[in-house]
Amino acid sequence: EARAEGQPALRDALYRRIEHLLLEAGALVPLFHDIDYRLASPRVRGLVLRGTKPYLNYGEVGVAVSPRVAEARRATGGTIHVPMTSGIMSLDPKQRSTAELGEVLPCIFQTLTVEKGGLAQIIPCLAERFRIEDGGQRYRFFLREDVRFHNGRRLTARDVRYSLERLLQSRETDLESFAVIRGAKALLGGETRDLAGLRIHSATEFTIELEEPVAFFPALLSHYQTAIIPEGGEPPAATPHAWTGTGAFRVVAFEPGRRLELERNKTYWRQGYPRSEGLVFHFGIKPKDILGGLQDGRFSVGAELLPADVEELRRQPEFASGYRETPRLVTYFVAFNTLRGPLRSRALRLRLARSVDLPRLIRQTLGRLAIPAHGIIPPGLPGHDPEAATRRLSAGSDASETMAGSLELTAAIHPVLTGPYAAVTRELSTAFAAQGVAVRPVATNMEEFLQAHREGTADMFIGRWAADYPDPDSFASVFHSQTGFFGRVCSSPEIDRLIARARSESVPALRHTRYRELEDMLAADAIILPMFHEQAYRIARPEVDGLTLGLGTPTVSMEELRIASPDP
Repeated sequence: EARAEGQPALRDALYRRIEHLLLEAGALVPLFHDIDYRLASPRVRGLVLRGTKPYLNYGEVGVAVSPRVAEARRATGGTIHVPMTSGIMSLDPKQRSTAELGEVLPCIFQTLTVEKGGLAQIIPCLAERFRIEDGGQRYRFFLREDVRFHNGRRLTARDVRYSLERLLQSRETDLESFAVIRGAKALLGGETRDLAGLRIHSATEFTIELEEPVAFFPALLSHYQTAIIPEGGEPPAATPHAWTGTGAFRVVAFEPGRRLELERNKTYWRQGYPRSEGLVFHFGIKPKDILGGLQDGRFSVGAELLPADVEELRRQPEFASGYRETPRLVTYFVAFNTLRGPLRSRALRLRLARSVDLPRLIRQTLGRLAIPAHGIIPPGLPGHDPEAATRRLSAGSDASETMAGSLELTAAIHPVLTGPYAAVTRELSTAFAAQGVAVRPVATNMEEFLQAHREGTADMFIGRWAADYPDPDSFASVFHSQTGFFGRVCSSPEIDRLIARARSESVPALRHTRYRELEDMLAADAIILPMFHEQAYRIARPEVDGLTLGLGTPTVSMEELRIASPDP
């Protein structure tokens, strides 16, 4: 009766009756009501205690900084200049995934969850917290209350719904896992404009219901394609005021393929960040120019150098202390076109795959910057098993016999493999030539590479894949026939079935087995030639402070960097 009563006075009377019944029956002895308290430093600002969970307003608490210290930080934050060999043509989060976008867009836009740098662990970001309900078939999210977009608007659950619906309606996502959200397939198919599985309960609380439990769903929401943009705003297209996110930096100017200039977001919800005043990305910079820019001070932090230049800088005292490296969830490989052209022949693919001594090739060309790959899944994730791959290769046929006659195959080559890692491509072409196969490049810059991918007509794709989220599904899904990045090149119904089986498994040991089955199939049919896993590195100038590297993307948390003041 008390629960069903809506009038406060009557509810009070009913609960009083319950109290009297308990006391008269001697069912309990009331002792005391606890008084909650916290001790805070005099520098703490905005602290409020609540009577319900969460008892403390963590998202609104800050630490006061003396005006002198704050001014010093602003004066020495400086502008960080970052060169990249490739470029980006759009700032829209919903476009198909590339490693370059994964490094740049998180500076502007943010997601509900994020990978904790270096640990492959998913933690809340725009979501203050979340919890799993109904056996993993429903997730309940609570947004931070102190987050604002660059235009000053407060973040709400409606923005989350708008962003996810926009992503699914675009049909540009290569993350097939989104189909697990209830109603996503109808949205993808154009049958509706509303995502049925997302229910808003308040301005800061919402739930997402899944068709079936998916263990890595929080990781999926850390991918930059799921970034939250304001409802009803202009799409992130051609004007700076449309590039509105919640990130540490806001857009000042963007020249597609050439330059992106950002300034610090003064209303950023992470107090004290970003540590710099601005950030500039320079696109289309050649490896030798990156080296020169680091040496003369034009660039602050660099990568994508020629391997010999990396070793040279590491030996210089000026740069030795600014060198960082870490294993990275990135795999470089050759994807053979199994759907059209000469490489529909399994025998030809096997001969090419077995003609390359990859450990020797990688050791001689890249040295410490890479480790040979035994499959598409990198070390540290379920499904990676180098011993199984070694046993499988040793059982393969001899590749010493060359082909009769000659054959020319076209190749779309990622710019990194015609720039800093060009030696790998040259050695690969030499090994194929020994088998009577000449490789003719048809795409060597990023725009041409993506165009070749869209058309799916090149005989092979020599490229890389960086994890969209720290889970083996991020690598397996690229071969899905409908939504995978290489689905137009090398896919099959059997691959789709193996991906689906692996996604539905929640037991870690069984997930490992399922992804091993996929790896075994890719190898048995020589669908890809795995080459190497990249050791991510960055070299910073001596005046740059705060450089750390993570496993996923972005490799560097740009909001942590600043230009330190010189010693007096």
